[in-house]
Parts: sequence; C-alpha cells; structure tokens
Amino acid sequence: MLWITFGFSWTPCIGPTFAAVAALSLGEASASRGALLAFGYAIGLGIPFILFALVFRRALGISRVLSRHRRTLQVVGGSVLITIGLLLVSGVWEQWMALLQVRVGNFTRIV
Repeated sequence: MLWITFGFSWTPCIGPTFAAVAALSLGEASASRGALLAFGYAIGLGIPFILFALVFRRALGISRVLSRHRRTLQVVGGSVLITIGLLLVSGVWEQWMALLQVRVGNFTRIV
C-alpha cells in the first residue's frame, strides 16, 4: 500500500517533467533523440536514490544530527517562507524572476 501512496505523491512532480521530455523527443521526430532524453531523465531521477542507498548508514547519522537541530531548522525554514511571501506580495520576486528570465532567455538546448 505504501508504494501506491508514494506513486500518487510523486505524480504531480514527475508527470510534467516527463511530459516535457516526451514533447521534446516528439518535436524532432527522432527515436534516438527521444531515447537519449528519456535516458537522461531516468538517470536524473535515479541517481539520488542510488546515492542515498550507497550512503544509507551515514545518512542515518546525519538524520540524527539534524533531528537535534529540528527547532532551528524549522525556524530557518519558516523564515525563508515568510521572506519569499513578503517578496511575492511586494512585487520584488516578480522583478527578480524577470531578470532571471532575461539571463536564461539566451540559453540554447544541448540535446
């Protein structure tokens, strides 16, 4: 039952990304390009899980350390959320994103 919940929880995050990969591969109508994009997508999705499996014991130790600082992490995370909310309300966030779009707008696709 847990795997079903895991699958449903990841669908909103992974679905649009995979749809973009599929759309890019269909746009050129090249099977090799589609295979390369799908391979890159699968590797990008799987690497964090593989790395976590390789360092699982160390991750448990890191988890214990982080749990000792749980309150500090909550305060920092909440502060970041409040700051971003204030930036959104004030319009500064939109200005920053417009500047970022100008800088990224000249980006060319590699694949």
